[in-house]
Amino acid sequence: MRIIPYWGLKYDCGPLGGARGGVPHAIAASGLYAGCRARPDIQLSTPPHPTRVKGPDQHDWGGLSHTMGYLQATKTLPLILETGGGGSGLHIGSSHAVHPGMGGHVGVASMGAKGAIYPSPPKLKINTTSPTGSGVVGVGGGLPKHLWFRGSRVGQGGYPNGDILYQDNGAPILVGGNGGYPCKEGMRHVHIRYSSITDRIKGKGAKVVYCPTGPMVSGSSTKPLQGGLPHKSRDIILGIDPEDYEVYQGGFGGGTRG
Repeated sequence: MRIIPYWGLKYDCGPLGGARGGVPHAIAASGLYAGCRARPDIQLSTPPHPTRVKGPDQHDWGGLSHTMGYLQATKTLPLILETGGGGSGLHIGSSHAVHPGMGGHVGVASMGAKGAIYPSPPKLKINTTSPTGSGVVGVGGGLPKHLWFRGSRVGQGGYPNGDILYQDNGAPILVGGNGGYPCKEGMRHVHIRYSSITDRIKGKGAKVVYCPTGPMVSGSSTKPLQGGLPHKSRDIILGIDPEDYEVYQGGFGGGTRG
């Protein structure tokens, strides 16, 4: 029987049986629904749980407990979406080869004046050989969905100009803006995504701007943040103001800041 540490505690990695055996499935399904509908700030921590519902162990129970504890402590925080009448910003950040199969991870947040219209922290569908390649693939996957939102807005008479694509890696920005991505052997799938990005930039559908890690909204989905950055990122994604925490608590019947 293997014992491994989890956030300073030790959990027995034996199988989760008894009355708790079927609980992870229900919690994971509820967490996915809540992450899509009202609490996008838990989208990073929730997706791993459904992959473990067929054979959960004590370690998985610990992860679920921490996620549910966070939601319980912040249950009064709302999701506020607001448009300012102008364009929107798309924050895309990526991490290279962070998953067991050497796959990358990407964080996507399509932002309005307040709140994230479309937040998503998916794994990269294909492996790449460099952080630049991961950045290109991440943008290639997140940009089409954002452009769909832009097309819907323009079709209803909204702000017609191109939106801003924020990235925290300078290399993909140079590749997308200046062209010349090397199409090496076995990298045609990456080159296709690169061509799509440069086409959108040349067509004025998006403007690429460098954004440092601090104000990068999607940074919480791609890297461990320190200090107050996790709370700041969460507040931006939910569209809430830290000065209104007491208002949220009073309006929804209690709760504390997580």
